[in-house]
Amino acid sequence: MLRDRPRAAVPLKTAVLLYGAGVLALALVTTLEIGSPDHRRLLLNSAFLLGTLVFFVASVARVASPVGRDRRGWLLLGTATSLLWGNAWWFWYQEIAAAQPYLSWADAGYLAGLCLLAGVVWTYLPRTGDRAATARFVLDGLLVGLGLFTALFILYVDKSLEASAATSLLATAVSVSYPLIEAGLLTLVILALRNGAGADRSLQRICLALGAYLVADIGWNYTILHGGYQAGSAPFDASWVLAYGVLALAAWTPASYGPALPGRRHGLGATISPVALAFSAATALLVANHDGVDAFHVVLVALFGVLTVARQALMARELLALNDSLATEVREQTKQLRTSRDGMAHLAMHDALTDLPNRRLLLQTLELASRPAHLGGRPHALLLIDLDNFKGVNDGLGHDVGDEMLRHVGHRLQAAMRAGDLVTRLGGDEFAVVLRDVDQPTARHVAERCLEAIRQPISVSGHDRLMARASAGVVLCGPGDDPRNSLRRADVAMYAAKENGRNRVEVYDVEVHNAVVDMHQLESALFLAPANGELVLHYQPVVDLGSGRSVGYEALVRWQHPERGLIPPDKFIPLAERIGAIDAIGLWVLEQACGQLATWLEADPTQTLRLSVNLSPLQLESGNLVRDIEAVLARTGVPADRLVLEVTESALHSAQDARQVLSRLRDLGGTIALDDFGSGYSSLGQLRDMPVDMLKIDKSFVQNLSGDSQGRAYLRTIVKLGQILGMTVCAEGIEERAQRDVLYSLGCDLGQGWLFGRPVPAGEVDVAGARPLASGASHAV
Repeated sequence: MLRDRPRAAVPLKTAVLLYGAGVLALALVTTLEIGSPDHRRLLLNSAFLLGTLVFFVASVARVASPVGRDRRGWLLLGTATSLLWGNAWWFWYQEIAAAQPYLSWADAGYLAGLCLLAGVVWTYLPRTGDRAATARFVLDGLLVGLGLFTALFILYVDKSLEASAATSLLATAVSVSYPLIEAGLLTLVILALRNGAGADRSLQRICLALGAYLVADIGWNYTILHGGYQAGSAPFDASWVLAYGVLALAAWTPASYGPALPGRRHGLGATISPVALAFSAATALLVANHDGVDAFHVVLVALFGVLTVARQALMARELLALNDSLATEVREQTKQLRTSRDGMAHLAMHDALTDLPNRRLLLQTLELASRPAHLGGRPHALLLIDLDNFKGVNDGLGHDVGDEMLRHVGHRLQAAMRAGDLVTRLGGDEFAVVLRDVDQPTARHVAERCLEAIRQPISVSGHDRLMARASAGVVLCGPGDDPRNSLRRADVAMYAAKENGRNRVEVYDVEVHNAVVDMHQLESALFLAPANGELVLHYQPVVDLGSGRSVGYEALVRWQHPERGLIPPDKFIPLAERIGAIDAIGLWVLEQACGQLATWLEADPTQTLRLSVNLSPLQLESGNLVRDIEAVLARTGVPADRLVLEVTESALHSAQDARQVLSRLRDLGGTIALDDFGSGYSSLGQLRDMPVDMLKIDKSFVQNLSGDSQGRAYLRTIVKLGQILGMTVCAEGIEERAQRDVLYSLGCDLGQGWLFGRPVPAGEVDVAGARPLASGASHAV
């Protein structure tokens, strides 16, 4: 849009200031009659031409832009052209022909310009399908227009008609028509501004221009009636020039079509102002003609009366309609408030995801059920159900799938309940059920039925036959039991179900409570074990089966509990993984083991010992493992090729990006060993693609070796597989000489077990016997 051009803002403001200064100077010259009459007349007529030329240029600029090339723009251009035509003729008459005709071709241009300007105003008038609003607009326009006509009639129209004997009737009619047309247009503009177009700057400027026009034409007619008009000698002469400049500004400011329609409600002042204007005009008419009222005056007053009555009747009708509308709106608002209140109450007591009752409603139900008089004092049961490994669904398939699965579980639990039982969702993947009037066997049976319903395959978002599992805790409640205490007991039973293997039901009793409390205490102590110095490392030798000499040691962590004594890793490592303590324990093991190896190497630099450390699958997923190992090796000074990192087959399958992490560890120079090989489900393809240097045969194969030809065949296959893949093969759990002999005969390189030594503290390790093997004494690769 033209007004949106930043570069044009300053020149436009300057042009407006210069034009305004010129109008002010012209007003001073004509009012104070500075200079000769001929010079003032020439100055005024030149200003007329210049003003309409500015209006014409602004209109051309408007229609030249894509935004301003509309019906309103073309009408403004026509208005400017007509006024320029009229002023050109007027200049010719006065300055060249030295004449001042009362009626001329100039009037044709002026009247055509006013008619085209009426077309511009017409584009601003409101358009609506509301018949009452249209009627109100028309009546207001008639009242205001009739009031302005009456005022003009009193001022000079009546006198102009009386003086028409001196001129032709046509000339008088043309002279009188100017202020009447301008008053009518001004009426329409004022009503358009009042009915929603008040923010349109272009229409505001047209209103100002019409006001200036009306002042000038009234002044011109007044001077004609009182002694004649002399161009350049009247105070109102500058008003025409001002009107042209304001119209130029209106043309320069394109405005959007379709102002706000007059369907809006107006205040009391806006409603009675047309009536007040009409009443004032009628009163003025009667006062001005008190000495004699003719038929024309009576007709005007009668018109005022009819229009006023019609307007007031319309207002009364609108007030009745408004009252009905407000009553209907109040009823609707009341209904909506009642619905909102009910909805808010529902939301306060229900879960947003599943629409099941929530914890608040659960506690209220338990509170009611615990009252001695409720249900005749019969017991009720609380089931707490938690999905097993639900985090894997969210992480692997996305939260949308997880949410849909929770909704399915909620529906299945509801379907498995009796009438009167309550199924709730406490949050996350945890549900609770209140069973009324049940004994313990029945409650357990219902819990088993719930888990069976959950175990059925679920089809969610394109994923067919998703399997869900859950653990449940059951507590029997009686009259007077505290609801929150019942919820805690059910949580204890559910926790015990998870500890005892998941996908099962546990009923709360004292033994279950004590076991869970004991487990919680053990968890808390395990978090503090590294800092309290309760963890210790024991070392078990890894020997060459050919020479029987130690080639390294495996570091095995033990927990020296101050009250429970020495706890083996198979008892507390799973607990550490579950509670998130495995990273801290794993880092402690690395630090201590590498520090001990550094001590041994410092005591005898010729040693070629290698030290094995076990890694948890969760350590592979932590993202910090490679960085931590690099830092430990740097701090202890242990060469990376002396470190053997053992991972289980399950770690290769469960840990994301396991291959990438192991490759980075291998690039450091460390050896990667696959621990407990044969107990998992590694395929030949997976084994070939994994960065593994050593296979450690699970001890179950070694223990079943004696007299078992099938077991020997399995071992032969594993050893041969390792040799084909270029891996060192180590057998675990060797306790007898015969087992060692068979393994050596099959080509197994290394061995580990009680036959060669039990795990012992570092102070009991004899590293002096660990020496390089003679060439050919081992099958080690």
